Amino acid sequence: MICYDVEYKFPHKIETQKEKKTIFDVSENLAEKLNEALDSINEREDKCTLYNMNASMLRVVMVCNPAKDSVDDYLDKVKKVLCEVLLFKNMKLVYCEEITAGQYINKMKEADKNHCLGSFAFISDKTSDFDYFGDRSFKVNEKIVSKNLLSRKEALRRAREILADKSLIDEIERIYSTSHPDKFYGFPVNYNIDARDEATAMEIVDLMVQMLNSRNRVHGTRVEYITDISSFCYEERNFEQIIKQAEGLTVVINCKAAEDLKGIFANGYSRVIKYIAKIVTKYRNKVLFFFIDDGKGYGFSKSLVNEASKSVDILDIAEGCGDKEQAIKYFTRLANESDYAEFLSDEFIKYLPSDRNIYSNCDVRESFYEWSNNALRNRVYSAYSKCNLVKAEIKKEYDGNSYDRLQKMVGLNDVKKLVDKVIATYEIMSCRDARGLNNYDISRHMVFTGNPGSAKTTVARLLADILAEKSILSSGAFVECGRGDLVGKYVGWTAPLVQQKFREAEGGILFIDEAYSLVDGKSGLYGDEAINALVQEMENHRGDVIVIFAGYPDKMKDFIQRNEGLRSRIAFHIDFPDYTPEELLQIMKLMIEDRSYVSNNSIDSKCLRLFEQAVQINDFGNGRFVRNLLEDAMLNQAQRLIKSKQTEFTDGELKELVADDFDEEIITHIDTNSLNKKIGFCV
Repeated sequence: MICYDVEYKFPHKIETQKEKKTIFDVSENLAEKLNEALDSINEREDKCTLYNMNASMLRVVMVCNPAKDSVDDYLDKVKKVLCEVLLFKNMKLVYCEEITAGQYINKMKEADKNHCLGSFAFISDKTSDFDYFGDRSFKVNEKIVSKNLLSRKEALRRAREILADKSLIDEIERIYSTSHPDKFYGFPVNYNIDARDEATAMEIVDLMVQMLNSRNRVHGTRVEYITDISSFCYEERNFEQIIKQAEGLTVVINCKAAEDLKGIFANGYSRVIKYIAKIVTKYRNKVLFFFIDDGKGYGFSKSLVNEASKSVDILDIAEGCGDKEQAIKYFTRLANESDYAEFLSDEFIKYLPSDRNIYSNCDVRESFYEWSNNALRNRVYSAYSKCNLVKAEIKKEYDGNSYDRLQKMVGLNDVKKLVDKVIATYEIMSCRDARGLNNYDISRHMVFTGNPGSAKTTVARLLADILAEKSILSSGAFVECGRGDLVGKYVGWTAPLVQQKFREAEGGILFIDEAYSLVDGKSGLYGDEAINALVQEMENHRGDVIVIFAGYPDKMKDFIQRNEGLRSRIAFHIDFPDYTPEELLQIMKLMIEDRSYVSNNSIDSKCLRLFEQAVQINDFGNGRFVRNLLEDAMLNQAQRLIKSKQTEFTDGELKELVADDFDEEIITHIDTNSLNKKIGFCV
């Protein structure tokens, strides 16, 4: 149903008595009579109501079903009735504008306030079809997209302006195809918008609705935007009512999780997804659906799209990217359309990340948000430019990209070669997938085996960053967990915990350390539930989460062999060898430099001897042993300086470590438990 606000101008003014102030003082009965006459042409769905009137014009608000009557035909009916009551031969149509359902309700309230409805008429009789704005299980926002007609050339220009992906460019060509009828017959496809930012997704939606309207592929440009969908939104009458009243129009379903779905037992999606998918199927071809997400891994768009696509055709439209010149043009457009356009200068370029050549739509928007916030604080309200603001703690940035950092790690030569193969495999799989070639469901999950301290976690973190930088993973999220995060206290509690971790890792890597601890000595319910839940979620998220199982080689072998479904989903096995004494010394030097200390040759000689002894001990700790040795030396240095009775220390003295600071007795304390404890403090 489409809502319109309409104004007619009288051919001449209606005369009023001098002692009367307004037309309503002499024509309350006239307004009621006009609405009674309009009711004669109103049907169950089509409605028209006078809500304002003066001596030279009147305004009506109307709802019509374009599937039954064209807007022009309905306007002719309305004008004919009005002219008959007012005894006019004709009236001039001043405007007829599409409005939202919420605006329609407000016009009806204005009609009641102006005494246009009559003594026995009720607003609810005319607004009940739109009685869904106060529902607690979701929220509804509305907008009217521009009705300015776009040519194919202009549409392509606008798309490239927002750094459009090829998927959007291809859809523009389909929308403007000359082989398609320039008439509405229904919606052949719906759309899943893959963007990291809500504003980016809605910018794509707005452009597409405007294009479709230009080709008569929608009846109107009203967009119903449903968001904050809770876990109770199933079998919800009001939800379906929104869809029903949007026939011929657009509905955007924001699949981000409401706050009650972000908890640790947030498994209420299944009923919601099935219900919404059922509604989408029921109104397929009648309503245009867009599915968007929050891009942070908490949404359910992938699951909903998967369920709905069983009976509805859905097309993916991805967030685009462009080079620096295109990013600058897009940033400039955003700034010029903002309230801070007058403050735009060439300095804005510094807000764009300088460490890349390609920028996504979301990258530019984030840079624009930072610039606009600074413009508001430093230029508009300049008194705040020098105040002390709360500073966020920012982790140290590394030089170069993630792949370079991996290559600069000490040792791990065989590991690096295997990681290169993994990356190459993922890149080709991604390329094949983009071209529609069959990947035969090749698994992407991995096993990392090695003793503690052999850099398994560090390499896994870097791998997440590398795959995100190459756009193989969408978010690059890295979620590390163990038995305590995944196994519930009681039977039935494990599956929700596993599901939660997979949601957190969406678009990235889920790293399960000491994975065998999930089932160690837990044959039967607990162990089986843990593995079955993992296998199920690996299948559900096979395209957006990579799972890495890590632990001791022997125990990992037994763990993987425990379940055929788990074993068949492991594609790569990377073994991390223990470090050599020379490699441990290199790691020590890097740690010393990173902590702003300095060493000398005597320290190198002593530590090398310690490392040669350490590698002879099983599970000596590798990098962890180096860290503990250095932290113990830092404590000894601090004690040495304090005992010197000096009142002040030079920078050189504070930075210098000496051989005596490194305690050889630490070798006698090596055991698995001590290596897992922190000696002193962590930096």
